[in-house]
Amino acid sequence: MTAIEDSTDIEEMLPPDSWLELDDYLAMLRALGNRTQFTIVVKLAEGNQTEEELAESLPVSRETIASSLSELVDAGLVKKRARNDESGLHRYYRCTIFGEVLLQNGIQELFNREWEMRDAYDGNSSG
Repeated sequence: MTAIEDSTDIEEMLPPDSWLELDDYLAMLRALGNRTQFTIVVKLAEGNQTEEELAESLPVSRETIASSLSELVDAGLVKKRARNDESGLHRYYRCTIFGEVLLQNGIQELFNREWEMRDAYDGNSSG
């Protein structure tokens, strides 16, 4: 049985000393439900990037990038950092551990399961 099947109260699914509330986790899932925001989190999981670097690599407006980053930061999936060096102040973004876990153990796991189901189906249909 899964945690959902065992639980009579959804709040009981969270550890008693959970870092976040259920609504916080749901906000993370909503934020990943947008294709642009999902793509940004994937790119940031590969390494830190500035807003300008993201704008160069995505086919959306800078305004969309900025608003997506703001929502991802608010949801806790992305963290904004600043670094000072000889050329000035640089602002960059990185994926948080929550973003990485949702990608690896959430979305990627769903993709992996679909591949497994396809392979199993394809294997059964050829025999």
